[in-house]
This record gives sequence, structure tokens and C-alpha cells, in this order.
Amino acid sequence: MDPDEWAKTCSEDRGVRLLEGGKKLLSVGYDYYDAALTKFITGDWQKASKIIHQFLSKSTETTGDAYLLWRLKEMIAQDMFDVQGKLENMKEFEVKLKV
Repeated sequence: MDPDEWAKTCSEDRGVRLLEGGKKLLSVGYDYYDAALTKFITGDWQKASKIIHQFLSKSTETTGDAYLLWRLKEMIAQDMFDVQGKLENMKEFEVKLKV
């Protein structure tokens, strides 16, 4: 990548970089995967690990489980979902849609 283009990319307040093709990087917001991740959350209690696994196996988007866990915790902090258990690792808490 061109050094000037990289400096511009680094100065943007967007935390996710996607390879758009060739050497082109696209910068998107931290919440880029939120809508796709939310599709796997139902009205029934599910372990966070199951939600993340479903995203990774069924979604056309690609990222890591640690990033998805962080985003899920961020959405929970915004009171978007009901949660039970310890918000430490993905196997210790369950999530469901708010009623």
C-alpha cells in the first residue's frame, strides 16, 4: 500500500479493515459485523460460544472469534440483549433477544 494512503487509513476513526481486492483496503466502523452477528441471536437462551460459532460457520463475513466476542459484549453493554452468567469467556454466559 502507498505510504500516503496508509497514513490516511490510519488517521480514520474506523477500526475494521477489509481487503476489497488487490491491494485496496476498505475502512469500516467497529460495528461492521454487529447486524450479521445479531441475526444469530434468538429469543431463547444460547451460549455466546454457540452464537459466535454459528456466525463463523454460516456467515459470508470473515473475522476472528475474539473480535466477535468483544462486539457481543459491547452490544450487551448497550443493553441490546438479555444476558445471564459471567461475561468473561464465551462459554460462561448466555444471550437472548430482549422481550
